[in-house]
Amino acid sequence: MLAIHRRFSDIVLGGGGIRPLLDALVDLVGHPVALTDAEGRITAVAPPGSDRGAVHGQGEVHRFAVRAGSRHYGEIVVGAESDQLDVEAHVAVERAAMGIATHLAQATAVAEANERFAALSLEQLISGHRRSVEEVVERSVSFGWDLAVPRAVLLASIDPPVDADVADRALATMAAAARATLGADAIVWRRSATIAALITVADDSPAARRELAESMRRELDQRLHAVSVSIGVGRRVDSPHLLARSFVEAGRAVDVGRWAKGRHVTEVFDQLGLERLLASTPADDLADFVEETIGPLLRYDAEHRGRLVESLRVWLGERNLAGAARRLDVHYNTMRNRLDRIEEILGPVFGNPARVLECEVAVYIHRHHLGAPFAGS
Repeated sequence: MLAIHRRFSDIVLGGGGIRPLLDALVDLVGHPVALTDAEGRITAVAPPGSDRGAVHGQGEVHRFAVRAGSRHYGEIVVGAESDQLDVEAHVAVERAAMGIATHLAQATAVAEANERFAALSLEQLISGHRRSVEEVVERSVSFGWDLAVPRAVLLASIDPPVDADVADRALATMAAAARATLGADAIVWRRSATIAALITVADDSPAARRELAESMRRELDQRLHAVSVSIGVGRRVDSPHLLARSFVEAGRAVDVGRWAKGRHVTEVFDQLGLERLLASTPADDLADFVEETIGPLLRYDAEHRGRLVESLRVWLGERNLAGAARRLDVHYNTMRNRLDRIEEILGPVFGNPARVLECEVAVYIHRHHLGAPFAGS
C-alpha cells in the first residue's frame, strides 16, 4: 500500500499531469481506464488507443469519483469484472483519483487567477483613466488581445431580482454563450451580475452591432431558462482610450431598454432615439410635462369615458383627418368633431407645429411610461 501511495505522490510532486497518473494506474490494476469530466464525457483513456467502449458504456465498469473539496471533476472508470479488482487495485484507483483531483484543482486555481487578473485589467481598460488604459494596452499582448482594432462594448446583464447562487451559475452559461457567438476576436469577462465583451464588427453601423447582439440573444434563449437577460451595446470606437465611453453607452442602453420595455431587452445605444432623452429625465418632470400639455384632456376622458386622447394619438400618427378616421373606424365628421373638441379643451394645437410636437411627446410618455396603453391600441 505504501508503495502505491509513493508512486502517485512522486508523480504529483514531480509536476506530472493526468496522463502519467492514468498510465501508472493501468500498470497497477491491469485494466483499461478512462477519465470523464463532470458531464460524463470521456477526456482521456489509458493505455492510449484503448477501445473507449471497453471502459465506458459497454461491459461491466467501476466508477470512482474525482473530487477536491466540494468540487466534482468527474470520474475514473475502470473496465473490469467485480472479481478482478482486489483491495490494492481499489487503493490504486483512490490514490489516482486524489492525484488527478489535486492536479485539476491546481490547474483550476491558476486558470481562475488568470481570469481574475484579466478581468481586473479589462475593468482598468473601461475605467477611462489614461494611465490605467496605457498599462493594459502594454500587457494586452500577454493576454492575446488585439486592442488596435476598432471595438464596441457589449453588456449582457441579468435582470433583477435574482438569487445570488442562481446568478453565479447563470453567468457561467452566459460567458459560454458570449464566446460561442460573438466571434473569436471577442474579449469576454464576468462582472457581478453581467457579462461584458469587447466586440469587433465588420462596419460601424448600428445594425451590425445589433445583429451580433441578437445572435447572442438567440443562444441565451436556448441555453438559459433560470433568469432573463438584457443586452446593451455601445458605439464602436477606434481607440482603447475611448472604450470607457462605449462601456457607459452599453450600460445606458440596458438601463433605457429596461426603463422603456421591461425585462429581456436588446438595445443598441445609437438606436435608442427619443427614449435616450426621456430616460435621463426624472419621472416627476415627465409627469409634470404630461400634466401641463395634455392633463385637461386626460381628465376629460376619465370623466366622460371619452376617447379624445386616443384620437389625438392616432391623428398625430397619420397627420391626416381621413386617415385617422379610417384607423379609428369612425365617420370623417366624427373625427373632425373630436379634433375640434380637443382644441376647445387644450387651446389651439393643430396649426402650431411646436404644440403638435409637445402633444406628440406628451402622449408618447403617457402611453409608454406613465399610464396604461389606450384602448384599441
